[in-house]
Amino acid sequence: RLSSRAGTFNPPPPPPPPPERDGIPEKVLARWGEFFWECEEDVLPPGWGKLRIGQRKRLVDALTPVKQPRSALGKADLTGMRIWESSRVLARYLQSLHAKGALQGRSACELGAGTGLTGLVAAAMGMDVVLTDPGKPLNYAADLAGTTLDLLERNVVLNRDVLGGRAEVRRLLWADAGDHAAVLTSQ
Repeated sequence: RLSSRAGTFNPPPPPPPPPERDGIPEKVLARWGEFFWECEEDVLPPGWGKLRIGQRKRLVDALTPVKQPRSALGKADLTGMRIWESSRVLARYLQSLHAKGALQGRSACELGAGTGLTGLVAAAMGMDVVLTDPGKPLNYAADLAGTTLDLLERNVVLNRDVLGGRAEVRRLLWADAGDHAAVLTSQ
C-alpha cells in the first residue's frame, strides 16, 4: 500500500497460482513432432558432443496459423520458442570460462530461459542451474494448449545424459512472490 498527496494506491491482488505441473502433459508429448523440431547445437567443448534443442515449428492447422493467446497489448508472444543467436554467443563465452575452471561448483539462474540453451550449456559444464520462464500459455493446435514451460522441460529431458541432474525447470513470474520463493529454495 502506497500513500502520496494524490491519495492511496492499492495494488491489485496477485493472480491465482497456476496448477501444479507434473512434467509435460501426455497429450502434448503424444503430438510433439507436429509442433517442434529438434536440432543439435554445437556449443559444447570439442569432444563433448552436442546439445539437442527443440524449437517450435510454425504452429498451423491445415495450413492455417493457430490463433495464440494475446497479452493485454494484444500481441502473441512466442519469442521463447526459438534459439536466439545471443544465446549461442553466451554459450561460447561460458566455454571460455569453463576452460579456465571458473564454472565448476557454481550455481546460476537463467531468467526467461525460453529454449534453455544457455542454461543447458552452463549445466553441462558443471554448474547447478535453475532455468526459469513465466510459463506463458500458447496453443499448439486448435484443440491443444500448453505453456512455454513444456519446451523448456523437454529440452532438459533431451539432454539429461549430458546435464547429470544439474538443471531444473521452474516457473517464474516477476511479480509473483511465491514463484520467487520456489526458485530461491530450489536445488
